[in-house]
Amino acid sequence: MSMFDQARDAAQKFAQDNPDKVREAVQRVGEEVDQRTGNKFTDQIDQAEQTIADRLAGDAPQPQESEQDQA
Repeated sequence: MSMFDQARDAAQKFAQDNPDKVREAVQRVGEEVDQRTGNKFTDQIDQAEQTIADRLAGDAPQPQESEQDQA
């Protein structure tokens, strides 16, 4: 298992064990990015935040691994 795979697995476990912390961090990052971009991408940022929240809640399908990821 590569170092990237280990980091990904650790991040996924943290997100599963601490969804509230991850949701709060995503919201803070979204607000910061929105501010630094002069609110030009508010809709896209909000959509990304919602997608992450849905995945944390288990409401959205997880992205499938590509064939490159499986090799």
